[in-house]
Amino acid sequence: MRLRDAFENHGDKVHFFTIYIEEAHPSDGWALPVNREMGIECAQPTTTKARASVAEVCAVPLDMKMPMLLDDIENRVDMDYAAHPVRIFVIDENNIVFHRSGMGPRDLDVDGAIAAVEELAGRG
Repeated sequence: MRLRDAFENHGDKVHFFTIYIEEAHPSDGWALPVNREMGIECAQPTTTKARASVAEVCAVPLDMKMPMLLDDIENRVDMDYAAHPVRIFVIDENNIVFHRSGMGPRDLDVDGAIAAVEELAGRG
């Protein structure tokens, strides 16, 4: 939720986006027992429409406030940024990666990302 706070505090100065990439724990792949227990099961989407539906299922219960974008079905964002399963990127006004967290969830550097956002927000 700390990213939500950063979005609410700096969203007027910095653009925030969540990009939904391929499903990390699909029912037809590396499914997690906890997902089954919670009734959260979906196969890996094979069309953009199906991916959008799964993304919505994710966003609504989490009450996502920041805009969500959708990676294409060829997973170009994921491939270009090695984003799977989750990463945080802060990109500056010149489209240069200003901060990149490690691969999540274990190495996700939320504090570093927030510090980078605050630094960029302070510039403008």
